[in-house]
Amino acid sequence: MNTLLKKLSHFGEDLMLFLLTVAGYVPCHVFGKTLYRIGGIHIGKNTSFHWRARFFRPWRLFVGSNSIIGNDAMLDSRDGFTIGDNVSLSMGV
Repeated sequence: MNTLLKKLSHFGEDLMLFLLTVAGYVPCHVFGKTLYRIGGIHIGKNTSFHWRARFFRPWRLFVGSNSIIGNDAMLDSRDGFTIGDNVSLSMGV
């Protein structure tokens, strides 16, 4: 029974990561930010994510206010991390 629950949990995580990756290709910031918040990313006010952002364990990511995440950013928050206020991450980080 534990094995089945683990597999279902991993499937749910993988499905969420897939949906968040797809959201990065949709040219609508409101849609993307809404889906990112549903996926567990804590996003401050006036923060924007540009095209094709990808994530590992997004529910452990905190992004402050007035920050910009550039194109093709890969954010690995398996151990959890915080991006502060007024930060700009360039393309491909």
